[in-house]
Amino acid sequence: MKLLTGLGIFIQVCFNKVFLGMAPTDFGVAHADDLPLLFWIPFVFKFSPDEEADTKFSKDFVKLWASFAKNEKMFFRGVEFTPVSNGQLKYLDLNDSPKMIRAPFQERMEFLESLGIQKLRVRNN
Repeated sequence: MKLLTGLGIFIQVCFNKVFLGMAPTDFGVAHADDLPLLFWIPFVFKFSPDEEADTKFSKDFVKLWASFAKNEKMFFRGVEFTPVSNGQLKYLDLNDSPKMIRAPFQERMEFLESLGIQKLRVRNN
């Protein structure tokens, strides 16, 4: 089913781009978007090894996972991806200047929870 969904999206993007001249919508980072950085699969992923910055980022990303496999510590360009402590969930912001950041939507979630609205439940009829 996921293959059909992915194939449907692929067809839609191709149709929009080729026939309607519309650029695909950028929905941000999605599941498996990191795979072209880890594996060179030219018939599946569009990744140009000619792009020096992309190649360096890819090599640094592979080093991140290699360091985890070797000693269970994750470093990206000198910044350690620290484990969860005291219930504080943080993320490693992977970019040219990596840093550990607080959960990106944490403040928004805390605000929504402060409203005291109960969760809605969907009934299956």
